[in-house]
Amino acid sequence: MDQVNILAWEGRSEEAVGAIAGGTAAQMHATLGNPREAAPLDGDVLPPLWHWCAFPPVSPMSELGRDGHPLTGDFMPPLRLQRRMWAGGHLR
Repeated sequence: MDQVNILAWEGRSEEAVGAIAGGTAAQMHATLGNPREAAPLDGDVLPPLWHWCAFPPVSPMSELGRDGHPLTGDFMPPLRLQRRMWAGGHLR
């Protein structure tokens, strides 16, 4: 395996801020939302975990690995692993 100083990558974080249009929120609500509640409007906070659908990572095709994820070496350490998994996160 490649020699990478994993400790140098410890503690890194990634933050993204965004918004979606009210129409897109209404479409998501029709699929995922509680039918007894109104769809979110422009400026409303989305329900928990909707960000996974509303804000997928965006990378050009030239910057994707064989697994379809962004290439390693920027945020993730440059390890030559064939599979990745999400190991944790923090939402607020």
